[in-house]
Amino acid sequence: MKKYFLLVAFAPLIILFQNCASEVAFKEVTTNLSSEAPPPLETASESFKVSFSNQSAPLDMVWVIDNSGSMGQEAEHVRNNLTSFVNELNKSTNFRFLLVSRKGSMGTSVSLDSSLNPNSHLQIDLNVGSTNGPDLLINALGNEPSKSFLRKESKKIIVFVTDDNSSKSANFIIDSLTQKLSSSLQDISVNSFIALSKEESPCLAKEGQVYKDLASATQGSIYNICSTDWTSHFSDLIDVSVSKAIRRFTLTKNVNAVHDVRVDGKILDKAAYSISGKVLTLHDDVLVYEHSVVTVNYAF
Repeated sequence: MKKYFLLVAFAPLIILFQNCASEVAFKEVTTNLSSEAPPPLETASESFKVSFSNQSAPLDMVWVIDNSGSMGQEAEHVRNNLTSFVNELNKSTNFRFLLVSRKGSMGTSVSLDSSLNPNSHLQIDLNVGSTNGPDLLINALGNEPSKSFLRKESKKIIVFVTDDNSSKSANFIIDSLTQKLSSSLQDISVNSFIALSKEESPCLAKEGQVYKDLASATQGSIYNICSTDWTSHFSDLIDVSVSKAIRRFTLTKNVNAVHDVRVDGKILDKAAYSISGKVLTLHDDVLVYEHSVVTVNYAF
């Protein structure tokens, strides 16, 4: 009797579950795989022949001369070479030149030649001490006329001439220069005529360690201030400066992917260049000479 009662009691539930189960269905889900794949990227190859001319990329150069009493011979070296140096760079680049030094033609003073175009050649008449050259430069860059004289889009080459060391650290100087010049570190190169060591530079007041650090951080060059003939130093600085200025190449298409970049047929490491939109920029450690051929193979 009890078994019959339980069966009768649960019969409606069994029928209910059967009815629910009959209403459950699995819907077929289909994925549309027939959409067309994106078209393949087009490729291009463009080559640029490097030309050193005043129509090339802008180059702004700043020299800071230590005018302290021990710098008589060194200031004379600068006076003997500076005008021909500047004239050569005027031929080879789109050039502007800023000199920070006490004006004069004797002792430790240096002046720009009066024949130079004042629109692209400027002197800030300051008495530069043995350790405060970077400080004076940083202050000058924040004020007129030098503030608007240097161009934001240019490569900046800075040259210090001193037989002493800086009172500021290399990191402080780099941070200040990038801020005042509104430039990335990649667009600044610090070069110096300094005392290399007691053995190599017997005329030194102090070894120029800060300037060595600046050159190392910015792919710059250092020259022995105690050399008796600076002609080769000036010649090398011309080659280095022009090479650094000719580093940007504008392609005809926006770059999607770079296959390779070559200089005179040699494939560069990917870390040796950067691409932004249509513009290729070679880093400073890539050697480029007049008539070098830069080739870019890319997809767009």
